[in-house]
Amino acid sequence: MKKVFKNLPQTLDGLKPILIFPVLGLLIVGFIMFFMVNPVFAQINLWLSTFLTHLGAGNALLLGAILGGMMSVDMGGPFNKAAYTFAIGVFTTTKDGSLMAAVMAGGMVPPLAIAVAATIFKNKFTGSERKQAFANYVLGISFITEGAIPFARNRSIARYRFKCHWFSNRWWFNPIMANHCSGTSWWDFRSPTC
Repeated sequence: MKKVFKNLPQTLDGLKPILIFPVLGLLIVGFIMFFMVNPVFAQINLWLSTFLTHLGAGNALLLGAILGGMMSVDMGGPFNKAAYTFAIGVFTTTKDGSLMAAVMAGGMVPPLAIAVAATIFKNKFTGSERKQAFANYVLGISFITEGAIPFARNRSIARYRFKCHWFSNRWWFNPIMANHCSGTSWWDFRSPTC
């Protein structure tokens, strides 16, 4: 937007950061969300709800395990929200809290797992991470799954490095990525170059 509005008269320059950029940014993001993102995720949520509804009460253990897994897998994302909404819907219609218990337990897993791991395996975490992980005890008990997000972001599997020579010996690797690893022994999944 700075490039689009670079020829705006200097008298209106003060309006850019406080009015023009925020309003246009909101309109653009709202348009993208309403017309592009929402239809896709509405179909995904409809599919998830239909799938969970068809599991029914006959598979309560399986349904509870799936809902708990959905709660812990994306830490506040769309699967988490779909599982919570489904469990709330079942609870309000049947007054059976067993699925809600599975959802609550699944939502507590990520922050509590990080807190326990940082307590037991202190040498695997930095000092600031250990301090931050201590707060995850409270967040986990309070059912705040998002406490695990900073750790998932910092230690995601996409950030681990793999030896290029291991990959370069594989028949499937050479045509795809071998040119990215020339001259070095490490390849990082975060960037297209070594």
